[in-house]
Amino acid sequence: MKDEGVMKTQSFQKKRKIRSSRDFKIVFEKGKKFHISHFKVFVSPSDLPAGRLGISVSKRVGDAHERNRIKRVVREAFRRREDLPPSFDWVFIVGPSSEREKNSVLFQELNGFFNRFIHRGSHGYEPQGKLKDSRSTPNRGGSTPSTPKAR
Repeated sequence: MKDEGVMKTQSFQKKRKIRSSRDFKIVFEKGKKFHISHFKVFVSPSDLPAGRLGISVSKRVGDAHERNRIKRVVREAFRRREDLPPSFDWVFIVGPSSEREKNSVLFQELNGFFNRFIHRGSHGYEPQGKLKDSRSTPNRGGSTPSTPKAR
């Protein structure tokens, strides 16, 4: 017979999941976007007392069992990090290259991201290192976009 108390304390609670498309959309629009090797990560401040996690895996990423494996790794890495700032929503979009990686490699990559996020400080929530905030990249064309002239 299982000890239900142990199972409950180590499970990932529903209140810590981003489940509605509306909540995902809010994080996409208001959050900052970071790129790491196998993931795109959106981080957005939240009014809720506990951080929430959303995971998006396209059907182009492996079979169902591969997608579920990757989601389990992301959830577990997030759940184990009790030192994450509590008032942020996190959305991870899984890249197709992640299906070829071992769990340990993905877990290490996620921990590295969380470490950089924490050590850099969540005040401006700008991780350092290889992470790129896609909103801070300059216009590569060299000029600012022009507005059409009125006739």
